[in-house]
Amino acid sequence: MWLFDGNGQWRALEVSTQPMATAGGGQDVTLLVIDDVTMLREADEERRALAAVVSHELRNPLTAIVGHVDLLRERDDLPGRVPAQLDIIANAGERMQDLVSSILDQNGRTVQEPFEPVDLRDVVEASAASYAPLISGSRQELLIEGAQSLVIYGDAFRLRQVLDNLLSNAVKYTPQGGHIRIALGTSTDGHVELAIVDDGVGLTPEDLPRVFEPYFRTDSAVRAGISGTGLGMGIVREIVSAHEGSIDISSEVGLGTRVTLRFPQHRVKEARA
Repeated sequence: MWLFDGNGQWRALEVSTQPMATAGGGQDVTLLVIDDVTMLREADEERRALAAVVSHELRNPLTAIVGHVDLLRERDDLPGRVPAQLDIIANAGERMQDLVSSILDQNGRTVQEPFEPVDLRDVVEASAASYAPLISGSRQELLIEGAQSLVIYGDAFRLRQVLDNLLSNAVKYTPQGGHIRIALGTSTDGHVELAIVDDGVGLTPEDLPRVFEPYFRTDSAVRAGISGTGLGMGIVREIVSAHEGSIDISSEVGLGTRVTLRFPQHRVKEARA
């Protein structure tokens, strides 16, 4: 509810009630709790406004990038691996355009339904190809192992978003010369499993439970100047949950981090049909 205070300002109040046990006398007692959430609402509005402005301003440069790459791809004198590299740039630009559109869409959904068959191996390899220059530049080694094909039902665009976020973290928090491994397989209970393992800096026991908190970043990452917004893992968990999956993280300082995703091979409501 909204209340006009004595200073002429509107305040947003969150009000809840709860019946309380009484010692006797036959009178009903209710606990009334009132919290002033004005600042929280204002912060949420500022974040939404900032996201809208940033997303809107990204559209023009992204359109220019994708347009010029398309022109280059039409040439027939491109040497060696250049066409394949331009394809990666074009795909990345188009994905960014889709993400911007989803942010600007006030009615946007986390995932696009109905779900379709998606091969997680293809998603992993596409994500790895986009991060190949960063991995090479850091002299890191990326190994993809396990099932050559691993199909689930889902939204391929959003699942790629999950892999991009997780692989980006692995690359950022693994030092030069480090190792990153992505393993795909099926568990004994029939679930599809995808694990991303690195030998990077790792997380403290205090930081590990907070990785899904919006805007949370570890003190060590901030001090080291590692870029990030603290939003990626929350997005990952939301998308995984929408696919009826689960995410588990284990980590140890100085030894690295393991992120394990588990998905049903068939969605629950489809299996009941």
